Amino acid sequence: MDQLYKPKQVSELLGIPASTLRYYAKLYKDYLSEGVQASQRRRYNGHDLNTLAMVKDLSSDGILIADIKGQLDNADIDDLYIEIEAPQPEEVSQDTPPQDETRAIQPIELYDNMLKAMREDHTTALEAKDQYIEHLEAELRRARSPWYSRLFGRDPEG
Repeated sequence: MDQLYKPKQVSELLGIPASTLRYYAKLYKDYLSEGVQASQRRRYNGHDLNTLAMVKDLSSDGILIADIKGQLDNADIDDLYIEIEAPQPEEVSQDTPPQDETRAIQPIELYDNMLKAMREDHTTALEAKDQYIEHLEAELRRARSPWYSRLFGRDPEG
C-alpha cells in the first residue's frame, strides 16, 4: 500500500503554505486521489505529491491553469517525478554503504526539457503578438497622417 501523507507533511515537503495546498487540491481535484477530496482527514499518496509538485513548478513558471491541466492530462506524472519518501531519522553507521543519489536524474531531465519547450512556445507566441501590435501601431500612424485624410477625405483625428 502506498504511504499516505498528512497535509502538513505535504506542505513541508513541497515548500508551499497550507492555503496553497488547499487551493491546488480544489483546483486540480480531478488529478488527485479520492483521499484528497474527502472533507475531513485528507491524505495524499505518492502520486498526489508528484502531481502537486508538477503543479507547483508549472505555476511558479507562470503557466496558466488551463495549460497546467493540459500538461497533467498528457503527462505520466510518476515517470517525471521521483517518489517522495517521508523523512525518517537517519542512523549513520560505519558499516552502511553510501546511498545512490542519482536514482531519478533522467525523469527530471525529461521534465526540464518539457518545461523548456513550453517556455519556447510561449516566447514564440509573445513575439508574434508583439509583431502584430507593431503592425497595428504602424497602421494607426498611417491612418492619422495628413496625406491619408486628403486622399480618403477623412479627418485623421476622428
